Amino acid sequence: MVSATSFRPFPQTPVETRRPLGTSHNYPTDPAEVRALEGLIAAEVRQGWLVRLPDSALPVARKPAPLNVVPKAPDAHGRPRWRMITDDTQARQPFFDGHSVRPAGVNASVASTELAYPGTPSLGRVAAMLLGPHPPTMLATLDVSSGFKRIRLAAASGTLFTVRFKGTTYISSACSMGGRHSSTYMNSCTAALAQALESPGVRLLSFCDDLLVSTDLPLHRATSELARIREAMVRLGLPPQAEKSSPPARSVEWVGLRLTTGNDRGPAHVRMKDGAVVDLVSALTAAANGDPDRDQLAKVVGRITWFSTLCKPIRPLLRDIRRALADSPDRTSALDPSAAAAARALLTWAPGIARPLPATFAARATMAPDPFPAMLVVTDASAHGFGIAVFDLRRTTNALVDGAPGAVSASASIAAAGTT
Repeated sequence: MVSATSFRPFPQTPVETRRPLGTSHNYPTDPAEVRALEGLIAAEVRQGWLVRLPDSALPVARKPAPLNVVPKAPDAHGRPRWRMITDDTQARQPFFDGHSVRPAGVNASVASTELAYPGTPSLGRVAAMLLGPHPPTMLATLDVSSGFKRIRLAAASGTLFTVRFKGTTYISSACSMGGRHSSTYMNSCTAALAQALESPGVRLLSFCDDLLVSTDLPLHRATSELARIREAMVRLGLPPQAEKSSPPARSVEWVGLRLTTGNDRGPAHVRMKDGAVVDLVSALTAAANGDPDRDQLAKVVGRITWFSTLCKPIRPLLRDIRRALADSPDRTSALDPSAAAAARALLTWAPGIARPLPATFAARATMAPDPFPAMLVVTDASAHGFGIAVFDLRRTTNALVDGAPGAVSASASIAAAGTT
């Protein structure tokens, strides 16, 4: 198991004493959710991730954190699945346990606020990875089994993270889904893992508990390298989950995207993952026909907004749909016609949805502004129109500034100017 105690020590500075009082209440009230929560708690007890807290230790334990469940995608047989969430908001506050002040953080000696959050790859960086400088011919994915639960907490921190269900209090022995520290530690672990396991011809990107492997090696060597990475992950206490991992292939799904490498049959490209495209087409088709499912439409608009980082021209269409949803007086009234028109446009031509988005375009769209551009466009506006001046920054000559001789200007050549 990976221990969180290896991270930076908690700074020894004074903290405010705090002793939360009272009993928190879990969120689920629906009988199905309560049954799901009961089953999830029993499963975590069997795994050793939740340990019953003796009554004698209750006076020195932090107030139990509220629990909740959220639905996950159904399993292969269509049965509902649930995820348990722990509201560890209070973990950011220090408290007095009756003997001493306990600091905020995962462990008594660790403050997650002092740990630098590792940089996760942007969508643009993922697209750029498909282009090189050594373009991959195959991709593979790995998903850490049980995610946050692979990071165990120090025994001394047990009373800092407690939950209560049906009269029994439990302490958490591993990071929880909902703890503000969990994603920081998970990203730190997988970022270090990806860096350590790279080899000539093999590159890894990490996003929380998901790893993307890219390689330009032949298939047999790529398969061997993937086996090496799997074995190392098992030895390091972060084993991959078989059903969520994929072998080397030209096209894979990773963190909501379908990524395809380039070859003689076509260039590298990006689009939303297959299941997401199906949901998008269904919701947008209903909206285009004037009979939208508002909840589903709001969800897919959020997903497309995330993807629009790679394709900014679709943002005005999303704005029209969001505005129509917000301006509708009630859930049964018809949406503004602009929403239906925007939905039809997204279905017809939107890159990443109606058709693949070339990786070259995606990478270019997310690049930072060029600090040394060749051209500069300057505009002004008024009630009667606007003016445009295009400056060629590759030429430097003496210029007039406000009608008087001025210093050397980097843009004496006006390529175009006018009003409309």
